[in-house]
Amino acid sequence: MNKKIVIFIGIILGIVFIGVPITINIIMSSSWSLTYIGDSPWLLFHAGYYGAIIGGILSGGFTFLGVWWTIQKQKIEKFIDIYPKKIKSVNNLTDGLSEVINKGYNDVFSVPYNMENFIREEKSNLRKLRDEACELEVNIYKALEKLGEKLQKWHDDYNTKINYVEENEYGNMVLTEESKTVRKQFIEEYKNDVERILYEVHSFKRKLQFIYLKYSKDNTGI
Repeated sequence: MNKKIVIFIGIILGIVFIGVPITINIIMSSSWSLTYIGDSPWLLFHAGYYGAIIGGILSGGFTFLGVWWTIQKQKIEKFIDIYPKKIKSVNNLTDGLSEVINKGYNDVFSVPYNMENFIREEKSNLRKLRDEACELEVNIYKALEKLGEKLQKWHDDYNTKINYVEENEYGNMVLTEESKTVRKQFIEEYKNDVERILYEVHSFKRKLQFIYLKYSKDNTGI
């Protein structure tokens, strides 16, 4: 059991065993008390009555403390058991998001490359990453889901501009400068969004590691 909890319980027990008898005695013998009875034969009755009330309160308190400690202990043990799985999912997320950031996307600026295919591929990739995040952190999950929706919306809004083509001096069809600019701006914005999500993943990983180290040091208490 955690040292702090042991000390706390020890102090409470000391106060109870020393303070309760004194308190009852004061209640029963003080002239200002509503239950003052002096040397009345009802003394034992009242002493037992108040003792039962105080004992019930203390018993309930210690029961509550025991249940609370058991729940916390189970929570800690469960966290330690699933920690390897969570870290694996975090690492998979980190690798997948880093791959997006480091990707060149040079083919996006070639005419044969259909942006519809790009959107489809990236949304599929985001769904896989989202599945990894579903049991980790709800904010990361929602951010990946929102980014997938943003991809589709961008494609729908700029479907015409991103596909403008013109004939170059060699008679080949190439993207217009306007289409290249729109695509470039989108890729940069997309990568920035992914970087923000990656930062959240790194923060979540540090939080997991901190909790794990804390619980591992004393896995029977907090």
